[in-house]
Amino acid sequence: MPERLIDSIRNGKVPSVIQARGAKGKLPVPSEEKVEILVFLAQGSEPELSRNAAETIRRLDEAELGPVLSDPASPAAVLEYFANWDGITENLQAALLKNPNLPSEYSERIQAGFIQTEQVQAEQVETAPTQEDGPHKDGID
Repeated sequence: MPERLIDSIRNGKVPSVIQARGAKGKLPVPSEEKVEILVFLAQGSEPELSRNAAETIRRLDEAELGPVLSDPASPAAVLEYFANWDGITENLQAALLKNPNLPSEYSERIQAGFIQTEQVQAEQVETAPTQEDGPHKDGID
């Protein structure tokens, strides 16, 4: 079985130009491997590659990323990266929670965040001004 490109990148077997293309998400690999490459490079020690990979991750489409995050075959490093990612959306959190291999510490934290978000939203609804509370509550404009 041929080595996957991510394995070659990890092992330092690819030229820097390939790594640079990987950091921009421009390698001809499946989405799952593309995300794995991006996470690896974003966490790497090369500042420019790390910065470019992190920026590419921020621009990824939820439609592409969601299935990767919910896939039980996704590596732990990918799941952990996105569980800790400050750009995670509710849809991507939900995708992570569908993954049976997401470590419980992350699923508990994500679920707690959902509960907190729901509580804040409920409080905002309760304290939202009504039309009667508006500046013209006497009906005179």
